[in-house]
Amino acid sequence: MTLKLDKLTVEELDDVIAQAQQRKQVAYEEQKQQARARVDAILADTGFTLNELYGVGASRKSAKRSLATKSKKPPKFRNPDNPQETWSGYGGRIPRWFANAINKGVPESALLVGGAKKAPPAAKKALARIKAGRGAPKAAKAPKRR
Repeated sequence: MTLKLDKLTVEELDDVIAQAQQRKQVAYEEQKQQARARVDAILADTGFTLNELYGVGASRKSAKRSLATKSKKPPKFRNPDNPQETWSGYGGRIPRWFANAINKGVPESALLVGGAKKAPPAAKKALARIKAGRGAPKAAKAPKRR
């Protein structure tokens, strides 16, 4: 179909543009359906799911959600009395077990997790507060937000 655009009025051009945009949307949806059908066929043949292959669900929302989640920092310190309790050394709250151990004279290096090299800056500040008597284990509070 060939149109002589230079012969059309503004209203006729608007109609052609509207029809073209509608056709473009239909073509896009058809192409998306074909792509989904091919992916579904591949997944059915292999027995995998999108989650197994990519670590996200099939929807864009779940992909965005998984990318947006904040990653946890690996633990730097482990409670010798209860190995399930760990601390990354970050954050304003000092765990009670950590403060109690330091107050009992346990060296910081004894609390480090095997692969941890050194304490992060936040943990060093926490150690200084504990040693100065300001890091009381009674009520380890989170910092106030402004």
